[in-house]
Amino acid sequence: MMKISRVFYSIILLGYFFNANANDWKHLDSQGYLDKQLSCQLKVHELQWSHTIWPEHNKSPKPLFSNRFDIKILKQNIEETLVSEQLLTEHYSTTISSEMLQKELNRIVRNTKNPTRLKQYFSLFDNNANSIVECLVRPIVVKNLWRKNTNATKVYSDQKNLLVVPETTEFDYIIPKFHNDKEFLAKITLSQESDIWLTMNSADAPQARYYHTAVWTGSKMIVWGGQNSSNNELQNGGLYDPVFDSWESTAITGSTPSARLGHTAIWTGTYMVIWGGHDGTDVVNNGGRYDPSVNSWSDAGTSNLTARQLHTAVWTGSEMIVWGGYGGGYLNSGGIYNPTTNTWSATNTTSAPIGRYDFTAIWSGTKMVVWGGFNAGNLDSGGVYDLVNNTWSPTATANAPAARNRHTAVWTGSEMIIWSGNFLNNGRIYDVGTNVWRTMSETNAPTAGQWHSAVWTGSEMIVWGGFSYLDTGGRYVVDGNWTATGSNNVPSGRDRHTGVWAGNSMIIWGGDTLMGRTNTGAIYFPDELIFANGFE
Repeated sequence: MMKISRVFYSIILLGYFFNANANDWKHLDSQGYLDKQLSCQLKVHELQWSHTIWPEHNKSPKPLFSNRFDIKILKQNIEETLVSEQLLTEHYSTTISSEMLQKELNRIVRNTKNPTRLKQYFSLFDNNANSIVECLVRPIVVKNLWRKNTNATKVYSDQKNLLVVPETTEFDYIIPKFHNDKEFLAKITLSQESDIWLTMNSADAPQARYYHTAVWTGSKMIVWGGQNSSNNELQNGGLYDPVFDSWESTAITGSTPSARLGHTAIWTGTYMVIWGGHDGTDVVNNGGRYDPSVNSWSDAGTSNLTARQLHTAVWTGSEMIVWGGYGGGYLNSGGIYNPTTNTWSATNTTSAPIGRYDFTAIWSGTKMVVWGGFNAGNLDSGGVYDLVNNTWSPTATANAPAARNRHTAVWTGSEMIIWSGNFLNNGRIYDVGTNVWRTMSETNAPTAGQWHSAVWTGSEMIVWGGFSYLDTGGRYVVDGNWTATGSNNVPSGRDRHTGVWAGNSMIIWGGDTLMGRTNTGAIYFPDELIFANGFE
């Protein structure tokens, strides 16, 4: 894909006089500040909810924002942020200055991976710089400094109940004074390009890992679990927001699933559901539901499923189906989880495919298709599970792909594409309705590998990375040929990373590199993008 010509132009995001009359935050008391922050954060969360993905197969309509959010929890989160800032000053001698806020605002504007949506956030506050700083910038600065000055996971977990605002507390907060009441002008130089990689901010990112999971919510990527460089399983994760190019930590509470790798994660529209895996001692048969809007966990019911790892999970629109994996043997059993009732039921094992792990599964809209994997050897078989009738049928063997595991599968909306695995640079396309396999082009196909990532953009499949430490990839249009992904500013080669499609870009993060496990990532924009590449 050739890079299109660069088109430079400028837009003015902010241009205001910072004087006493313009700053409507300056003379607020603590209650007034809390009320104003609550109003701000409701606007922010409503915008995020408007962009939150409601999977197309979901059986119920997307709830109204007013029915989705608990104002009490949102208010508590605001109070915790304020108390964190107070504790930073009193116990860590760290006071947030106007220079810190200005620097962070500059960084956000310069590094945003989605300028269009950033402008939407700014518009929530009528482009008033004081409100933008107080509502958007200050919370990010506080959270980052809190993590840097404390053992974030332990302090947040153990002292969360102490972070309550006393009714008599008066908060001292700093109102930034940019350029001594002179006009502040944030002028962004934008560039229009395609087929490019942009580096993600790694400051405050979760620790390096592989064998983790990642989901895309519509506004944030959530990564969780995995194994770190010391081969310890992890119970933590992070949320990455490409608009602000920033990270925040997932909470660790009594409801957080135990540390693990080899688990699965799906996005329901409101929750990320984690299940199964290996906790470092044994396989597990439990999980949890994570709500990113309030940074909280709840349990995922009690299942009677055999504990397992390296299984698969798909979201049907109302239920999660987990199947297969390894748990003292190769499993061909599974379970169906309903998050509304928080209950489990078993899948039928009659005529199910033989047990396996390291295979793939997709949801077609009505059926789950599993294929490939390992059972004392690589497999070239699979099965189609009909959820409504609770029955299995085999996938065709004629013209099926060669046996493999550690491959990838994507659903195009009408067909499943199997690609690579076991150092094969070939694949097949499967039609669920006709149970027929057909060939796909290998012309200009990427280097053969395994443990790579693959996403479906809506019009093409993008694969990238893989063992051993590949930093290349390819774009495949159904019934067309391959085109290489861009090589400019490409991230370090890796395998066992995660990749998610973020609407207009592919986000890859973590994995194992030549230098060891990493907590870095990058965003690949295959098509035309307008992005910020300068700040004045």
